[in-house]
Amino acid sequence: MEALQKADDGNFLRSLADIFLALGDAETAHKMHVEAFEVQQQAGIQVMLPWLHLVRAYSSWKVGQYEEVDVHIDHALRACTEHTDDYTAVHALLFLAQVVATQGNLERAVEIGAAARAVSRWERSLTGRKVFVEPLEELTRNLSPELAAAAKARGRNRDIWTIAVEFLDEIKGPIWQWA
Repeated sequence: MEALQKADDGNFLRSLADIFLALGDAETAHKMHVEAFEVQQQAGIQVMLPWLHLVRAYSSWKVGQYEEVDVHIDHALRACTEHTDDYTAVHALLFLAQVVATQGNLERAVEIGAAARAVSRWERSLTGRKVFVEPLEELTRNLSPELAAAAKARGRNRDIWTIAVEFLDEIKGPIWQWA
C-alpha cells in the first residue's frame, strides 16, 4: 500500500512539473521532475518511468543539464522501443526534433515532427501541445513552405520506431550536441 501511495505522489509531482513546463518555468519543472523520479524509483513502480525519463530529459535540456539529458533520453527511447510505447515515442521524437531545429537542421526537424505527429492522437494535451508541438513549430517557422511541405511528406512516410532507434545511436555519437 505504501508503494502505491509513493507512486501516486510521484505521479502527482510529475504532472505538476509538466504543467510548469507548459507554463515556461523549466527551473521549477526540472526540480519537480528530479523529485518525482526519485519518488517513483523508491516506490518501485515502473509503468510511468519511460514518460518520466522523457520529461526529465526535456526539462534537463531546458535548464542546460546535458549529462542528465543523455541518461534520461536514452532510457526513454530504449523503454519506448522495447515496449512499443507510442505515446512516449511520439513525444520523444517531438523533443528531439526541437533539438535538431536548434542545431540548425530545420528540414530534418520538420520531417521528424511530421513522422511523430502522423501517429499521435495526444498532441492536443497540454504537455503535447505547449511543450512539444508549439515550440517545434516556432523553431521551424522560417523554413520555406516548399521545403516544409517536402519534409512533412517524407516524415509522414517514416516509421517512428526506426527513427527512435536511429536516435539511440546518433545521440551517443561524437558530433551530437544538446546545445
